[in-house]
Amino acid sequence: MEQLKVVANYGQQATQMTLDLINNNMNNNNPTLHAQQRRMIDLFMVLYGSFRWDDVAAKTRVRDRAVRVNQLAAIFANGLIQNTAYWNFFCDESEWVLDPNVPSTVKQEFWMIKDLPAGPRKQKVSASLCTIPRGYKAGFGGGQAGAVTLTAKHTQGNPNWITFCAGVWSQLKFQTKIWYQPANKAAVVKNGDFLYHMIHNTPERLLAHEFTHGQSQFGAYYGRDIKYGWVDIVQLAKDDNAQTDATKSQTVSNADTFTYWINGVYLEMCNFRSGRCEVPDQAANTPQN
Repeated sequence: MEQLKVVANYGQQATQMTLDLINNNMNNNNPTLHAQQRRMIDLFMVLYGSFRWDDVAAKTRVRDRAVRVNQLAAIFANGLIQNTAYWNFFCDESEWVLDPNVPSTVKQEFWMIKDLPAGPRKQKVSASLCTIPRGYKAGFGGGQAGAVTLTAKHTQGNPNWITFCAGVWSQLKFQTKIWYQPANKAAVVKNGDFLYHMIHNTPERLLAHEFTHGQSQFGAYYGRDIKYGWVDIVQLAKDDNAQTDATKSQTVSNADTFTYWINGVYLEMCNFRSGRCEVPDQAANTPQN
C-alpha cells in the first residue's frame, strides 16, 4: 500500500503537469517540450486522445479530458495519502454466499456477504463471485477475475468492499518500484520492455484498478470496465477520439486506462508512446502507436 501511495502521488503530479502543458500551449502551434514533458504528453495522447498542436479544437477536447483525469487522480491520491479512503477487504471469496432472503417473486439470485444484510449485493450471473460472466463487454468472459469491488449503495456511507480472488496472490510477483533499482532500470531501457509486462502482475496495478470502482469514494469519476489491457485500451482511445463531451468519454471512464496512465507515467525512465520503453530523449524520432 505504501508503494501505491508513491505511485498515486506521482500520478497526481504528472496529471496536473500534463493538464498545465496543454493549457499553457492552447495558442502555441509548435511548443518546445523537453523529454520528460514529451513522455507525459505522448502517453496521455495514446491513452486518452490524440491531437495536433495546431488543432485548437482537438487540444480543447483532450484538455477537457485531462481536467477530469486530474480530478480522478486527485481523489485517488488524497484518499490514500490522507487516509480518507476507507475500505473493507476480503482475502478470498469464501465469505460470499447466495442471498437466502430474496423473495420468491424475484427471479434473480444475488451474492451477499455471509451474515451481513447491510453489505453489497451482486446479481448471480456466473458460477461464483469471481467468475467473469460470459459475453462480458470488457472481455475475458468465463475467466477468473483478479479481484472484485462492490459498493453497498443501500447502506449509509456507501461502503466499498474489495474481494481478492483465488490465485491472485501468486500472480502479484512484482512491485512497480523494482524497475527503479539501477540494474533493472538500465535493463528496462536497453530491452525496450513492454509496459503491460512491467505493471500487469503488480499490486499497484490491481489495487489502482479496483479502487477506482469504488463509487462511494469517486462518485461520478468511478471507473468502469470497458476494456482491459494495453492493446484494447489503446484501441479504445482511438475509437473514442472524436467524442467531444469529456463526461461521455469512454477512455476517461475506463478503469484500466487510468491504471496504465499512473503506473506508466511513474516509470519516468521510459516514453511509452509505442507501448514499449523508449529512451525519452530519443522517443520523438520514432512512430507513435
